Amino acid sequence: MISFFLRRAVNVIYKIYTMMARSLQLHERAGSCLVIAPHPDDETLACGATIARMRDLGWRVSLIVLTDGTPSEATAESSEQSPSTKRRHELAQACVLLGLDLKDCVFLDYPDSNVESCFDNLLKTLATQIKARKPTLLIAPYPYDRHPDHRTAAKAVMTLVQEGLIQARILYYPVWLSFQGVLYHVFNPLRLLRVWRTACGPYKIQKDNAFLAYYSQNAGAQSAQDLLKGPWRRYFGPYELFFEMDAQASFIQHKGFLFSRQMAAAAPVMATKRDEVSL
Repeated sequence: MISFFLRRAVNVIYKIYTMMARSLQLHERAGSCLVIAPHPDDETLACGATIARMRDLGWRVSLIVLTDGTPSEATAESSEQSPSTKRRHELAQACVLLGLDLKDCVFLDYPDSNVESCFDNLLKTLATQIKARKPTLLIAPYPYDRHPDHRTAAKAVMTLVQEGLIQARILYYPVWLSFQGVLYHVFNPLRLLRVWRTACGPYKIQKDNAFLAYYSQNAGAQSAQDLLKGPWRRYFGPYELFFEMDAQASFIQHKGFLFSRQMAAAAPVMATKRDEVSL
């Protein structure tokens, strides 16, 4: 019962964050972006419209998918496709619909829900990919996410930041936003200045169609209207939500969640404009 009300509260606060967030305007000058998705469909749910917009503006967008999204117990193959093959096929369709070039998509095939066991390899792979692709913007999972693979991906990014291996601007996207994630920003209101949103606009159609391609994950949705009614409705509104974190924050693991040692530190980065910032 408590868990139910916490989730409802997080959903309400998610909407409030979206309304309060400042607009992030993608510059028309082509840039380079690297998106990290723990599972196939995370890229679409969290930032599908943003990806489509960047591609339309001429940005090079690369995608690293950490797992095939198939739980280890799902080993039985159907008469047509294994779950892993099915998810890979769905991902390829979604990428094409978002305008991604499949040659810029990297699949790591780590075990679903246990990316932590491959953490050292993940660090090396991300460092290599970042060095090769030289992104100006990196989009990664939010550290305060309820899913362990999302938290592990965020921890890897933050580790590389602390080692001085990432120079790009970093935006973190929430999928399974936790109550700890809510407290991180509410605890210090200055951090609310680092909550951003991008308008889906005409790219929402591409996002909708991309997620509909994940027929094994979309709960039987057949249309964009179905997505607004189903369990994924939070992600198919008019905006996509992103957070920035304290650049020098260090984190500790406690009961499966990451907590900042600087929860009370003021965010050092202030906006250059009141309502929007261009990238």
